[in-house]
Amino acid sequence: SLLIGDVEPPNGEYNFDNPLKRVGAIQNLYFLNIPSKIVDRVKNCNRPGGPIEDLTEEDAKEILRQFKLKFEDDWSRDWDDEDSGNVQFVAFADDTGAEGTTQRVLNEVTLSSGQ
Repeated sequence: SLLIGDVEPPNGEYNFDNPLKRVGAIQNLYFLNIPSKIVDRVKNCNRPGGPIEDLTEEDAKEILRQFKLKFEDDWSRDWDDEDSGNVQFVAFADDTGAEGTTQRVLNEVTLSSGQ
């Protein structure tokens, strides 16, 4: 899914003949699978490279957790560096299926508060 905001002309008024002249914000939404669905998908005999039969749900949960962390790190790199360009990206991963941004940040805050 793609959402745009702070646009000129306003939403509903741009089209082929009256194209966008400015977009202030773009939001991409990526829907990530839950671990049990990942296990089912990689078992598919039509999967490129063949099926993976021995992936457990725990393995899939860890893979999903690592993917979310890498996704967030890569997309958010240099978001606070005003010399990194005119476009800034920030990523947020939900906590469905595996630890995401909220759970990770709460863990960091909780663990650092005793120091």
